Amino acid sequence: FHEVHEDCFKPTAITTTITITIVTIATIKIKATTAAIATIKITATTTAIATIVTIATLTTMTMTMTTITVAIAIIATTPIVA
Repeated sequence: FHEVHEDCFKPTAITTTITITIVTIATIKIKATTAAIATIKITATTTAIATIVTIATLTTMTMTMTTITVAIAIIATTPIVA
């Protein structure tokens, strides 16, 4: 059972380490979230385009550039609910 010396316990250093760790974790979480949202948007956009193309192909067998442009414009302005 040994006495606690001043140099054995440095609360400041521990606090700093904890703060850095929390900030790092927060940054990683933000980066991961951003990446995940981007992936979800890409997936949703791809799915939406595929669906529109399929519908257009099945209904008319032709899809004009205007239709594609309009479809992309709709997708681009549609918010993705994550």
